[in-house]
Amino acid sequence: MRKQVYYEKEDTILWALTPDGILLHNFANRKYVELKGKDHLIWSYLDGAHSLNDISALILNGQFEGNGSADGRHELVEDTCKRLLAGGFIAKKSK
Repeated sequence: MRKQVYYEKEDTILWALTPDGILLHNFANRKYVELKGKDHLIWSYLDGAHSLNDISALILNGQFEGNGSADGRHELVEDTCKRLLAGGFIAKKSK
């Protein structure tokens, strides 16, 4: 069983919906990122209340990158969170 990991959005993020997803702007470090498809869905659940395991289960329906297995879904969520964490868009939450 995987360790429960929680992330939440940083307070320094401005966002705007786009036709294909959402555009995020971290005004503290002047970084931008556009999230589309599954990445946008993952962002919507990064509220500090849903663990990465929860998010992986919530996106269970539909097609996934990789092999479509539970591990593939979890890798997609982890990779998205790593990118957002590196850009300062989310922070790890202590529980």
